[in-house]
Amino acid sequence: MPVDIIRAEEPQTPIFAADPFSPEAIVDALATNQAIRQAGDLIWLEKYAMWATGRYAVAHRILGDSESFSSAKRPFSHPDFPLPAILVTDDPPDHGPIRSVMGRILSPKLLRANEAAYRSAAAVAIDRVLVDGDFDAVDDLAVPFVLSAFGDTVGLRDDGRENLITFGAAILNTFGPVNDLFLSLVARAEAATRWVQAQCSRDALKPDGLGAAIYEAQGRGEISEEQAGLLLMSLLSAGVDTTAGSIVNMLHCFARHPEQYARLRADPTLRTKAFEEVLRYYSPARVFGRVAHRDIEMFGRVIRQGDGILVFLGSAGRDPSIWADAERFDIGRASGKHISFGTGIHNCIGQMLTRTEALALLEMLVEKVERIEAVGEPEVLMSNTITSFEKLPLRFVAA
Repeated sequence: MPVDIIRAEEPQTPIFAADPFSPEAIVDALATNQAIRQAGDLIWLEKYAMWATGRYAVAHRILGDSESFSSAKRPFSHPDFPLPAILVTDDPPDHGPIRSVMGRILSPKLLRANEAAYRSAAAVAIDRVLVDGDFDAVDDLAVPFVLSAFGDTVGLRDDGRENLITFGAAILNTFGPVNDLFLSLVARAEAATRWVQAQCSRDALKPDGLGAAIYEAQGRGEISEEQAGLLLMSLLSAGVDTTAGSIVNMLHCFARHPEQYARLRADPTLRTKAFEEVLRYYSPARVFGRVAHRDIEMFGRVIRQGDGILVFLGSAGRDPSIWADAERFDIGRASGKHISFGTGIHNCIGQMLTRTEALALLEMLVEKVERIEAVGEPEVLMSNTITSFEKLPLRFVAA
């Protein structure tokens, strides 16, 4: 994507004149990310009058510094469609106690207990598309698998789970600007939002899932009933789109790099490294935002109290100062320090759930599928804040 960058003479700041949220910038996200990263450590987005970075060191510093940068205040304001006002939008001291409750609920023990169910759901999804022949990796595999695995884990009723996709897309796009894309997503989400709100009551949930566990914490006095409902809504807003997007990105990577998939099949112990490399190479979350609590000098720039700043995670994941040959997809690479799930106190609390689901599917994939072949051009997902595909035509060759 051609990008107009005005490089001001030091000590002035590089001014980024292009709109990173335009349809063209989203379609060509890799070029957009590269342009943002190359423009400077900290750049000024002219259209939005706020700071941005696509460099790993700056991104890591900002996301890890909750004393200087607020998550409760966000660069883009959406008063008519707010995020659930809890966890993601909390600052200390409110954040810690709530996160501790969710950390105990989303425990390693719970994840281990669900691994067999995830493998079973993955096997069913893969067997179905093996029979079908050519298929869409989004609608025919990733989304049905995640709706099954995640929905069962939470304890949602079986019917209506597809509403989570529409609801999540609208909620996650509140991290971006109010543009035509955002408004269209919100307009489509009205019915889905009502469905999700109805699932956040205690009586709507099955008795043995995460949702019931959240209300059990309320019963013990650890959180209020209002907080329990908000926590559940927050979980439902982020539990499907990013996980499904990660899986679709993984399948895209293996279709484009068949030698890496063959390498994984030859050595399945690389499974965890392979998925971490997918997360680095194609971060499902495109951007996080913060607002400065106070004046702070960073990397030769002064960020003023109240200034907004955007962290482009996909750009940081391909920073050549951190990863040699960063544009190469390499499942043997040590990718674990990527920040695709954030870092600091606001790192994604559900990230291990995403990993557990994706690794279960990858295990079944390696067992059942010899090759992953692209059978058409992918269609980019139009989202301000998620990097993935709307359509990804593939064919699996059975092992």
